[in-house]
Amino acid sequence: MLSDRNDQQLVSRTERARRVAETYDGASGWERVGEYERVMRWRAAHTEGGAYAASRALGLPRGRIRPWFDGAKPHAQRAIETAARHGWLDAEPGSRAVEGLVVLHAWLLASGSIASETFVPSCVIGTDDPEGLLRAAFDAVGVPSRIVSGESDGRTAERRPSGSGGSHLGRFLAGVLGAPVGSKVGVSPAAVQWLESAPRSTRIRWSQTYTVRRGRSLEAGPDGFAVRLGGRCDAAYREAVLTVFGSVVDDAELTATADAVLLGPKAARRLRRVPTLPPQSADWDESPPSGNDQPSEPFAG
Repeated sequence: MLSDRNDQQLVSRTERARRVAETYDGASGWERVGEYERVMRWRAAHTEGGAYAASRALGLPRGRIRPWFDGAKPHAQRAIETAARHGWLDAEPGSRAVEGLVVLHAWLLASGSIASETFVPSCVIGTDDPEGLLRAAFDAVGVPSRIVSGESDGRTAERRPSGSGGSHLGRFLAGVLGAPVGSKVGVSPAAVQWLESAPRSTRIRWSQTYTVRRGRSLEAGPDGFAVRLGGRCDAAYREAVLTVFGSVVDDAELTATADAVLLGPKAARRLRRVPTLPPQSADWDESPPSGNDQPSEPFAG
């Protein structure tokens, strides 16, 4: 049984920064950030010193740190600065920034991907999808986006970041929230298990986003509804998704199959709704969503 408290937090600021940095060459990405900070502190205290003096004082290769004296920064450092500038390092569940990340995370798992080489996220848009929600999620995290149309080559349209920070967003979604990178074959249950410590309101928003993007009515009857799971997932991932869904609806209304979670009538009515994002400065209080945070409309999929 997951908690209904609304004050759960993500990992600390430092841990978020470390996880983002480690998407660059593992532990060495975080080590470079530490070295860069040491060099900058040394430089601030020795305004007349240069790279050679810093190298000798700190025991770091001169060739590595020389560009930092000319304004260059490690890639991981730039990613962390992007995350800090947009509030991803400090914001907690209930804030507009984190809930935007939650929507993007759910959409990526349902029907999207993070490129393995560039870490740029792409979210597939179907004809019946609530594209306005996806656009609002990108806006909420501070990253401009655009639709890449697939009409010319017959591919499905996608929404992707259009400016700087797209790769950094993908690295945060992967490193901190566990979104898969590259192929989604065999998605780890860790991709959704972090939601177990999230507030109920956040789990509702994630579950509704996943459902409106991935769910389809069953032919057997008007009340049957199936939420297909992206990729060739294993039993552990199915159970993890089932746990999240079961924390916000009656789990007696849920059934896991080889590639889907089947929703009963009451669960379908609860989750087949397009969520909205909280206001920028909202004091989070969900019991259940209301006002600006009330799911806006049933999903007509």
